[in-house]
Amino acid sequence: MDTYLSYLCEGVLDFVNIFRPECVILGGGICNEGARLLDPINAYIRHYCFGGEIVAAPAVIKAALGNDAGIIGAALL
Repeated sequence: MDTYLSYLCEGVLDFVNIFRPECVILGGGICNEGARLLDPINAYIRHYCFGGEIVAAPAVIKAALGNDAGIIGAALL
């Protein structure tokens, strides 16, 4: 889990630094980990985000639809 989490943190950080979204929503089965997954990612983003001392870093949250988010999104296409 630690290796996966470190790669995920780097990927989310790159996304945040490039696009500066208001929030980042993660979906899929891994989000069932809840705070065990999201707390370290949020801490990492707050620490390493460009301009984090000037503008608040976006929150990383779990998709409301959880593991079904991808399937529901595909069905709506």
